[in-house]
Amino acid sequence: MAEERRSPAYSDLRKLLESHTDAYWIWDMATDTAHWSPSLYQLLSVRPEDSQPGLQGLLELIHPDDLPRVQSLIEEQKKRAAPYRIELRFRKRNGEVLWMDCIGEAFLDEQQQPTRVVGFHLDITERKRSEQLNSIAAEALELIATGASQAEVFMLLAESIERNHPAIRASIMLLDADKQQLYVACAPSLPDYYRQAIDGIVIGPKGCAFAAAVYSGQQVVVEDIDTHPYWKDYRELAACADLSACWAQPIFSPKQQILGAFALYYHESRTPQAAEMEFVEAAAQLAGIAIARIQANKQVLQASQDLEKKIAKRTEQLRVANQQVQQLSRAAADATYAKSKLLTAASHDLRQPLQSLHAYASTMHNLSEQEECRQIALKIQQGVGAMVAEVDELLSVGKAEAGHVSVNKTDISVQTFFQRLLTKYQPTAEQQGLQLRMMSCDGSLHSDIALLNSILGNLLGNAIRYTDNGSVLLGYQREGRQLRIDVIDTGIGIAKKDLPQIFDDFYQINSNVQDSRQGLGLGLPIVKQFAALLEHQLSVTSALGKGSRFSISVPYTPAAGAIDEQHGIQSVLNRLSVLLVDDDAAVLNSTTVFLRALGAQVLAAKSSEQALAKAATCDELDLIICDFNLPGSHGVQLVKRIRTMLGKAVPALIMTSDVAAAEPVASALSNYHWLQKPVDLDQLMTRVEDSVGAKAKSEIA
Repeated sequence: MAEERRSPAYSDLRKLLESHTDAYWIWDMATDTAHWSPSLYQLLSVRPEDSQPGLQGLLELIHPDDLPRVQSLIEEQKKRAAPYRIELRFRKRNGEVLWMDCIGEAFLDEQQQPTRVVGFHLDITERKRSEQLNSIAAEALELIATGASQAEVFMLLAESIERNHPAIRASIMLLDADKQQLYVACAPSLPDYYRQAIDGIVIGPKGCAFAAAVYSGQQVVVEDIDTHPYWKDYRELAACADLSACWAQPIFSPKQQILGAFALYYHESRTPQAAEMEFVEAAAQLAGIAIARIQANKQVLQASQDLEKKIAKRTEQLRVANQQVQQLSRAAADATYAKSKLLTAASHDLRQPLQSLHAYASTMHNLSEQEECRQIALKIQQGVGAMVAEVDELLSVGKAEAGHVSVNKTDISVQTFFQRLLTKYQPTAEQQGLQLRMMSCDGSLHSDIALLNSILGNLLGNAIRYTDNGSVLLGYQREGRQLRIDVIDTGIGIAKKDLPQIFDDFYQINSNVQDSRQGLGLGLPIVKQFAALLEHQLSVTSALGKGSRFSISVPYTPAAGAIDEQHGIQSVLNRLSVLLVDDDAAVLNSTTVFLRALGAQVLAAKSSEQALAKAATCDELDLIICDFNLPGSHGVQLVKRIRTMLGKAVPALIMTSDVAAAEPVASALSNYHWLQKPVDLDQLMTRVEDSVGAKAKSEIA
């Protein structure tokens, strides 16, 4: 025997291999004889005396579908020696299929010709079964998830069983609605006459295998149909279909309700193998999921159809009523439109004289040296303030409900803001014999000053209104990056039953109090709506007879973001050149008097033409304050023309009674602020600070 490269002599090779327990074989290509290891015989369930010697005996056990690949590999090995690795299916004598991972190599003689092949076989059946089950499960679940029909899912499962276990003829039997009979849901390989004959079979303990399995909820195996008593009524039918054995695997829903069964047939008398049962059990679980999902979808569809019928019926019943509602709705819309027009007109007609009156009273209070005149001016201011507050309440509620309130957040000095609130509400508190106190606080808030002023103004007004004796405190509590502003009173308090209603429109805590200052019951609804617009958290705690605390949390920074000293802005006003434009003579005159009293150099104009002419003669224009509604144009256009003429973006304050309607016109404008008419003088001063704040800070420094 010639020496072989990279291997010992043939006999030595056999001895070496036989010392291992692996399944291997050696094929002598010259003599076409093969040696199988005992492990390989055992693995393939073959006795040495029953096997055909040589390569042919091994080829007979290879699955027919894999045989072409093996034959191609053999031809390749004959031409040139090369290591190989291939996964193949082997069919045992009992029909069971094994998957093998086959690894081998041909050995050469001195002439470099292949003389024999040594191969090792590793059983990978379990791995392959798991892969197959996972693949089928994934495909079935995808079908279920994408809304495939029940028939599509069942066909996938039945064909998968038959493809992976060729000896089986698979079918699926389902219970009818009465749960008494079975019908054929899927049977791709059974004859039509057989399917028709068993369709509608009654379940019972002694019926066919699948009828008994559904009845008992357990797996039933019939090894020989011809001799088994369960099949006495269907033996001839089964024989015609060449069916000799049958077993059934129940199908359960995810809630363990019996739904039907898989009925599996063989052409010869036999029992199912473990691998077959494992595969079918997995398929039964998937079938149960599919049935439950599809039945649930049908129930949803039926419920939807029933609902559609009810809706159609109700729609018809309500058709006439809807026509009446539409008529009423049109009438209500007309009324709402009329109300809106009335409020808009009232806003303009009432705000103009109120603004003039308030400005004159403020100027008289600031300039008069006689205490009696100052007190009269103060009372005028308070009266005007009460009128403005009630008008504002009505308009604010309407705008908030219509979504016409705009939010313009800026940095606000806490100390200045608190001080202005104290100044505004202290006279009212003193009239009632109350002490109004505030806590000093450095730093700045980030909010809309007008909306926040309205919120805290309403809260302070209510606190003073419902406190008979004691005090009201404007305080705060730092909570991280938020400043919780508190309005605390020692008043009558609020009962627990009233707390859920205090933010409702027109609700008054003490309706028996006859007081002209009591208002319309719209203050707290405005507070709630504005707090929601600003995204500030609102809270309240109260004890009846002891007092209340209303709180609102506002973004806060310790470093002051606004000018804190009133004399700072006044020193800047002494050097400010202001162009004031308003076609209403009363507003123009009163605002001019107020600004000049604070030291500003005011250029007053009644029209756009006058404003342009005066701006052209001004050496240094620092600020434009103009009305939005001007004859023949509007304030935004005027601001643009003045800026173009002067070649710089002069800061602008634009006054209007309806910011929401005017705001879209100013979408392309920069460096400006809106002033809500009637213009509160505190609001005017704040907007001046916002507009010329940088200059003010530099002057103060």
